[in-house]
Amino acid sequence: MALRSRVSAFLVSLARFSADRPLTTIALSLLLCAACVWKIDALTIDTTTEGLLFENDPSLVIYNDFLDRYGRDERIIVALKADDIFVSRAIEKIARIQTAIEEQVPYLTKVDSIVSARDTRGEGDSLIVGELFDRYPTNADEWQAIKARAMRNPFYTDLLVSKDATIAAIVIRTLSRVSVAAQDGFDEMGDLWFGKSSETMPLSDEQNSEIVTAIYKIVNAEQSAEMPLYIAGSPVVTDQLKRAMIADISHFVKLLILMIAAVLFLFFRRLSGVIYPLIVVILSLVSMLGLMAICGVPIKIPTQIAPTFLLAVGVGATVHLLTIYYREFQNSGDRKEAVFYAASHTAPAIVMTALTTIAGVGSFVFAKIEPFADLGRFTAFGILMSLILTLTLLPALLAITPIKLRAKRDTFVSADRLLKWFATLSWRFPKTIVFCFAVLLTVSIALLSEVRLSHYIVGWFPKTSAVRIATDLLDEKMHGSVTIEVLIDTKMSDALYDPQLMNRIDESAQGATEIEPIKKVVSIATIVKEINRALNENDDRYYTIPESKGAIAESLLLFSNSSDDLTEVTNSDYSQVRITHKIPFPDAVDGQKIIDKLSKFYEKAFPNSDIKMTGLVTLLCTVLSASVESMAVSYTLSIFMITAMMIATFGSIRLGLFSMIPNLTPIIIGMALMVVLGIAFDMFVMLVGSIVLGLVVDDTIHFIHNFRRSYLKTHDIIVSLEETMLGTGRALVITSVVLALGFGVYLFAEMQNIVGFGIIASACIVLALLADLLLTPALFILWFRSGKCVI
Repeated sequence: MALRSRVSAFLVSLARFSADRPLTTIALSLLLCAACVWKIDALTIDTTTEGLLFENDPSLVIYNDFLDRYGRDERIIVALKADDIFVSRAIEKIARIQTAIEEQVPYLTKVDSIVSARDTRGEGDSLIVGELFDRYPTNADEWQAIKARAMRNPFYTDLLVSKDATIAAIVIRTLSRVSVAAQDGFDEMGDLWFGKSSETMPLSDEQNSEIVTAIYKIVNAEQSAEMPLYIAGSPVVTDQLKRAMIADISHFVKLLILMIAAVLFLFFRRLSGVIYPLIVVILSLVSMLGLMAICGVPIKIPTQIAPTFLLAVGVGATVHLLTIYYREFQNSGDRKEAVFYAASHTAPAIVMTALTTIAGVGSFVFAKIEPFADLGRFTAFGILMSLILTLTLLPALLAITPIKLRAKRDTFVSADRLLKWFATLSWRFPKTIVFCFAVLLTVSIALLSEVRLSHYIVGWFPKTSAVRIATDLLDEKMHGSVTIEVLIDTKMSDALYDPQLMNRIDESAQGATEIEPIKKVVSIATIVKEINRALNENDDRYYTIPESKGAIAESLLLFSNSSDDLTEVTNSDYSQVRITHKIPFPDAVDGQKIIDKLSKFYEKAFPNSDIKMTGLVTLLCTVLSASVESMAVSYTLSIFMITAMMIATFGSIRLGLFSMIPNLTPIIIGMALMVVLGIAFDMFVMLVGSIVLGLVVDDTIHFIHNFRRSYLKTHDIIVSLEETMLGTGRALVITSVVLALGFGVYLFAEMQNIVGFGIIASACIVLALLADLLLTPALFILWFRSGKCVI
């Protein structure tokens, strides 16, 4: 009790200092913000899957080693659709687009298509590695002959051309790493001149966007209704995510500021009641973003919610302080005294609500997903900045702003009638209210078992979006647009010369196609069989693995002299093999099932080798599992920390535990709405529990704090309940409206996962308001009637 009194006295003295020295306070506040925002122009956006994991994550370490050895597994695919690909118009168009891409698009390593497809054949004793279209057919028979050759080549079907020959793919491979100088804008010659060619960094999100933009420009110039073009592949998905994020963040912030301004004006009917809260939250927001820039932390997929979240949350504290300030000013006519009175009545609760919100988001700090941890750290900082500015800058601004006394009138008669009705309902029918909430809670808990876990990035896009249409087309017609990579390390040099091992690789690659939805597998065994056939007069009977080590070694030597394609399927000493499995872009839940089956399959086939699963799909699955684990920790931490804070706030274990009932109930009911509405529990909706818990306790703290103050004065529970409803109730309504609007703006998002997050978070806020206005007072009434309540 003494500690709470000292804290309260300090907060009042802080408000007094701010009101007595307003210009000094304003200057110090602006300097504090300026110290954070000086580097805000350096803030970047990163939508890559790799950016979701910490650098030392084992899956990411394996993946980065894979990239260094074999290059980037992510491909950009330009698909051409026609009645028959093997006609001159289609082939010429493919060739034209491929040439333009090779000449105009930066950061590429290789561009493949049916036009430039590798054609391995034998001529006498020589192995010829050329292109399928060394020359163009001149008549129908030649077109049919080249089509027949192409369609029986396993390196073409489902990779470069669909099995029905109606889809052709231009497969674009990008650099996995670029020179540091290239990152800074130097060209390759400049890199050599300045001696920076040996310093490399992973291909950046900006460079990926530069690649995709250049490809879109070329494709749009060649687009036609007769032979339409589609662009797919994970780099395109990443780029489109980034564009949607940039558009949504800008749109949401503007829309929410307008909504907040409108609500504040309706509530306060004063210009200062609109402008000053906006000043506080906007300065808090730019300070948070500026600190992210200083720390070199980009905005990532989960952290895109931070700006609108902070805007909505930051307004709440200013509303509580301004509500009391304007009411007291109407009574006393003294601005400074009104500031002191408002601070003494609201500051302790404002501080505690800020701390509980920080505890809610701060629980993400220990997450295994890097942007979750970033969200916890930087959003907590933003809330702290908002708290500091609310207790210093806001009183200073109020102290120097002349405002007029208004005629005694109440523009909230209807709202007060509704709040009185809630109060009456609570003390007349407390058992009915508690019973209704108990039934909802029981049903919700039962529904939670049916929550559907998901992390389906392509599914985030609207069904009408170009990237989703293109991905669905390739997944259907060419059995996939992404890959799962398996690395088999024998730990022995020249191990792949062994015919038995090579046959096992071949049999395993074919056997993997029995695992749904895998239909296409590529490995070194396919190349070896192709070479053997070519060296035996192109006879299909020899499309087998040679029977001796010497024959395999000779085949690989001959091939490596004519092509560098071996570097994509094995390492330099032939001790390791890469097997690529093409699959449709999966939901990570399904992807994990495929990976588990593949892992067991290859471990059984190669018991003495080191098996590693990697590739983009593996990272997506790691992100999902790490998200689930992180949320389990986050939910536990947030509930524990917030419960402890509630106990400390009210100085009572029983009252602290009691206060958690109306806070956890709306979250559980809100999460059950996912099942009813068919919303998946993805990495965004996962955030709802901890974030909303940190918010809904704010209203409960204000309600119980003011109810307690009133009861200690009146010793009449009905009077105290009505006073709390008419005083704190108004602020609870306005803060809940602002928060619901803050999350509600996400309903206008392009990405469906953000829409789902907005629906559930807004629902939880509305349910929490109903719980505070109905369940909390009903529980208090029953507790008082039991004779066991100690305020």
